[in-house]
Formats: sequence, C-alpha cells, structure tokens
Amino acid sequence: MRETDDGNIEAAPACLPHLLGSVEPVVSQIPKRPLADVIFNLICADVADGEDAMVNFISSTFAYLTFYEQAGGGLGAVVTAVTDAVRRCIDSGLVVRDADGLYPTQVAHVFGAAGLSLASAAQLASALEQSRSASPSRQDLIFEVASCPEVGDRPWLRRGIGGFQDPRPDHSPDGSECPPGSRLAATLAKPVMPPHEGRALARARCLQEWMSGKELRSITAQFQGMGAAASRVRDLGKYAAWILDSLAEAAQASAAPSELVDTVRALALEARYGLPADLAPLARLQVPGIWRQHLLRLYQAEHSTNWHVPETFLDAPDEAFEDILTPLQVSSLRRAILADIEESIRRKRAGHLARAEQASLPRKLIDDLYVAEGGGLEQAVTDALNRAGLSVQRVVRQPQGEEDIRVAHADGTVVISVTASKQDGRPIRWTKAKEILGTGAGLNPVNYVCIGRPSFESLAERSASDIAREPGTRSILLIPIPVLAESIVRMAEGAMDVQQLGALLAHSRGNLTVENLQSR
Repeated sequence: MRETDDGNIEAAPACLPHLLGSVEPVVSQIPKRPLADVIFNLICADVADGEDAMVNFISSTFAYLTFYEQAGGGLGAVVTAVTDAVRRCIDSGLVVRDADGLYPTQVAHVFGAAGLSLASAAQLASALEQSRSASPSRQDLIFEVASCPEVGDRPWLRRGIGGFQDPRPDHSPDGSECPPGSRLAATLAKPVMPPHEGRALARARCLQEWMSGKELRSITAQFQGMGAAASRVRDLGKYAAWILDSLAEAAQASAAPSELVDTVRALALEARYGLPADLAPLARLQVPGIWRQHLLRLYQAEHSTNWHVPETFLDAPDEAFEDILTPLQVSSLRRAILADIEESIRRKRAGHLARAEQASLPRKLIDDLYVAEGGGLEQAVTDALNRAGLSVQRVVRQPQGEEDIRVAHADGTVVISVTASKQDGRPIRWTKAKEILGTGAGLNPVNYVCIGRPSFESLAERSASDIAREPGTRSILLIPIPVLAESIVRMAEGAMDVQQLGALLAHSRGNLTVENLQSR
C-alpha cells in the first residue's frame, strides 16, 4: 500500500486482484486500483462490514505479506488507508453505516457487482437521483457514461494553438435535448473547459456518432486517437453499453420511472451495436456477410414494414429486399433467425428440465410441453395445470371449434386454446391466437387464454396489449409455453402457489411474461 503523487492510496498492483477473484472481477484487469474502490467492492460483495474486518482481510492476504508488510508501511498504513477509504464510501452516499456495520444501498449493490469504481458509481447514482425531479435527455445520459473512466481514454482532444482545442463547437446539442440544470448543460456553459471534461465531451460525441449508425471510416477520421482501427470505436461502444446496462439495472432497483429504465436500456443496445435499438434483435445474430450498413439500409428503407422485427422479416417476400440485401443475405438472415429461436427454446427447455428434477417434478410433465404436438400438446398443458392444483377439463370433442381446455375459477370459467407453430421456430400469428375469442359460447368466460409454442409474433403481442387497454369486457391473455413451464416449475419449488397461478389465468390481460410471475 502506498500514497501516489495525487494523494490517493493504492493497493498493491497485481497482488490483491488475484486474491479477490470473483469478489472484484474488474480489479484483475486494472494494474493500479485505488483502495477506496477495493473497499467499496468488498462492502458490496458482503465480504466485510467494518473497518476491523477489512483490515483483517487485507492483512491475511498474500499481498500483505509480500508487499504491504515489506514496502507498504505495514499494518499502520493499512489501518489509515482503510479508514480513509471507508469515509469516501460513506460520503458518496452509496454505503450506509449503522450500529451493526457498513451496508451498501441497492444501487451500490448493482454498481459494485458490475465492477465500477467508487467515483463512477457515485456519479451515476447522483444522475439517477437528479432524474427524479427532471428526466435526463439522451445526450445527458451519454455524457454521464462518457465521463466514467471505465469507457477508456479515447478519442483524444485535438491540439491547437496554445493547447487543446475546445470540443464544444463540435458538440452543439439542441437546446431541447439538453435542458438547463443538467450536468451536460453546466459543462457546456463553462467559460473555460477543464481538460477532463473536454475529453468526456469528445467521447460522448464519438459515442453519439457510433450509436446513430454513422460509417466507421468517417468516425475514425473525425476523432483523434481512434486511428484506422474500427475496433477502437466498437470497444468504446461496448464499454459504454456495459455501464448503461448497469445504470438501467440500478434505475430499476431504485424504483426509477419505467420510461427512464426503458430509455437507458435502448441506449445500451445502440451503444453495443452502433445501430438504432430496434435493430438489436437482428444485429445480435451476427450473421456472416450481414454488416452494420446492411442493417441500417434495411431500417431506413422499411417505410411501413417492420423488417427489423425478426418474424416480419421471415414473412416478407424476397422482392421486398431488392436493392437492399442480396438473395443470399436474405436466406442467411432467415436461417439465423430460426436457429436463434430454436436455440432459445432449447436452452429454456434444458433449464426447466434440470430445475424440475431438483424439485422432484416429473421430467415428462415439462418435456411434453416443449415437444408434444396437436392433441398431445393439449393434454400436456392439461396435465401441467392439473399438477399445479387447478380444476381443469380438456374438451376432446370440438365439432364447432370449441376451446381446448376449461379452467374452473372462483370468479368464473377460463377458456384456453393451445397451439404450436407448424413451422419450427416461427412465432404464432395473431390470426391464429385470436381464434380463442370466438369460443366459450354459453360459459360467459372471465378470460380467454391462448397458450402457444414457441412464442407470439409482435403483432399478436401488440394486439393483445391493445385489447387489454380497452374499456369493454373483451379480454385475451397470451402465454408462451416457456412461461407456463416456468410457472409450473416455480410451484414445484415453492415459489408460487395455486392461487397465484389461478389469478393470473383469470385476471391477467395482454401478454404474460416471466416478469409477471409473482413469487410468494
């Protein structure tokens, strides 16, 4: 342990990181780590809840024996440095002290698990707190992230006469996008631009260019220090996406407005892929021969057709992509979409089967939900709901297109149709899902439910959500098979009960997701 030229106390390089292991994954990637960051991550990982425990932890490491004891000032220096580091953590507002010790806030838990430094975590937490009174703009959020040292030190400021050039003329945000009172607005209004804030502005501007879909060649030529290597621009986007993902999780943990959480998540996708967030489902497939500019042209040329939505792309005629993608590219992208859907279902099936075995739930009960077809799938859903404890009746004879299953609930009857895509991997269409609304004659159902595999197309999800907002009595609930399997497994694990599942079937509207499954 030693004091640096700027007064910070640092942990021994390359020693403590290996000992911390999974407790602090980011340390192993950074040669020098201020002790305040190490202490912050120890508190967030629940390794130590007081100064004495932290001193004991550090003094028992190999790093202390080989570095601290010999050249770092010994135990006295450790005690002094830990005390100062704990004070910094408490002053940041991310760590709270009470009679029992030191505890991280929920936001601190998120940032600590992500491996962010104390300074970055405090800055982002402050931005979240300010968002409660005024919603930050897109540019505000990008600037906050670009101000974190974890995104790297490129691009550099250009040199001019007498020093560095002021980056503000290149930034020039629209006044409506940079409301007064934000940190970005305050930075842009300063009479003299500090170098570290100027570099943050340059990084923010470079990020915006990347996220908007601008060509990499143009970005590398525009910004100093990016060179001819497009990988530097991509790395900047990936590091920013990592921080934005952490910020979105922290916003959700702090009960921030859902609009803010959605905005941050969309920015994370744009930073990761350098494309509008709507293109993320296609961009993440990383299809050989399909580059960023191809997807951007597809997005710009779509007009009223949502070709960036995977299932819409599957169903569009080949002629629709003329002058945008070659037939080979269209074929490759379609194969990748179907393979991705099938792989997602395979992973969910494997996870549910493993959990079912641990919960002493018959594997066949879950496996049939994923592999059975036709009447076999109807019976598999009936068996699963019966196993859950619901009163279920399967309608075997359906001469007039009756519902497949009826569930008796205290508030009335729930009618259910069960369907699976005839083409593996293709989502269920709205025209098929909405057929349930024509069943249940004479039963006066309390809800109409369609259970399907593998999933439902975006049009079906939007239509179900629109019906859920209607003031009338019409209702429909779409449940993908993986969500039903998750609910059955959770009941076997004791995380849900039959009353909760019955209430979901009888009263939920729109689209049922895993997030909607409430635990006890």
